[in-house]
Amino acid sequence: MSISPFHTNTQKTPHSTVSSSKTNDKDSTFRILVVDDDPLICQINKKMLEYSGYKVVTATSALTGLKELQEKPYDLLITDNSMPEVTGLEMVKTLRARNVTLPIIMASGNEENEIPLNPELRISAFLLKPYTMPQLIQAVKDALWAALI
Repeated sequence: MSISPFHTNTQKTPHSTVSSSKTNDKDSTFRILVVDDDPLICQINKKMLEYSGYKVVTATSALTGLKELQEKPYDLLITDNSMPEVTGLEMVKTLRARNVTLPIIMASGNEENEIPLNPELRISAFLLKPYTMPQLIQAVKDALWAALI
């Protein structure tokens, strides 16, 4: 199975998740995949992002997240780094090895320096847990905007 680049609708804007030229919600809302082994974190992120107008799917493991990314297109991935079996960093490396270009936000309960600053990984932003709703939404908007430029 190959993974597509996931950037199919360039008329979307991250600061207005619903494009005025679109009437079908499925086509006009950014799709975000949230991966975290803590179901409560997934639920909280989902509620915060949906409140801001995004369509959100969650996965509680990197392996489930990778499968989800193969099956459906997404505009952004938000992943925790510290997960059992496959870490967020390993997930990012796998996606980049497959030439997947979607923007990625890495979240961690530890200091940001646990993630090596490798330009090849193209991680759009780091969020240090616990983060606030405004921090999450700003990181999402910035990552989506940068991907459209």
